[in-house]
Amino acid sequence: MVSRAAIIIAGGQGSRLGGVDKPQLSINGLSMRARVAGAAIAALGLPCRIVVVGAEGSDLRAAPFTIDGVETIRTLEEPRFSGPVAGLAAAVDELSDLGGEVDVLVLGGDMPTLSAELLQHVLGEGADGSAPADSTAVRGIEDSSGHLQFLCAAWPLGVLRTTLNEVRGNGGDWMGLSLRRLYGQLAPARLTIRPALDGVDDAVSDVDTAEDLQRARIAVERTTP
Repeated sequence: MVSRAAIIIAGGQGSRLGGVDKPQLSINGLSMRARVAGAAIAALGLPCRIVVVGAEGSDLRAAPFTIDGVETIRTLEEPRFSGPVAGLAAAVDELSDLGGEVDVLVLGGDMPTLSAELLQHVLGEGADGSAPADSTAVRGIEDSSGHLQFLCAAWPLGVLRTTLNEVRGNGGDWMGLSLRRLYGQLAPARLTIRPALDGVDDAVSDVDTAEDLQRARIAVERTTP
């Protein structure tokens, strides 16, 4: 039975890259969102569920999305392009059969240099795989400038469901809501900041521009055997 999951926010319009679906861009033979999924699967262990919020693509029919023990589900925010919080809400609907204690990684689909080591650190586990000290708190990570990375965090599913309901708009939806608004809803005791690891800035950098894409390709090539 699945006891862990990851949500990969892979939507958006890629306006600074000429309108391409950037999470599907290939880096050394794998799409960016596939690289994010691979790191998440290695960190979570098997079995796990991966929910991709984004467009259909051939990459979803190949590894790592199709390896044994991985259940991959694709969904879209409603309405389309209504923002990352709406995307999160759509993904949580795909986890309705899981209990509130399940750990869910919330990740950006345009962060191809994420590593399993970093995500295990975000989950708050010890080196031996032991549980985090506070399994009821959202576990996030800051870069070296002190900026909280909203799309590199581990949420207890129950906390994520509750917080999404608390920030619903007057129309009962999440249209246009920001991740900053979602995190701002958390009481201080509900958010644990994991200390930054060496090299965290590169690992959690997202791809918005052609220069970012080239940087990511160089970083991946440097670390690929």
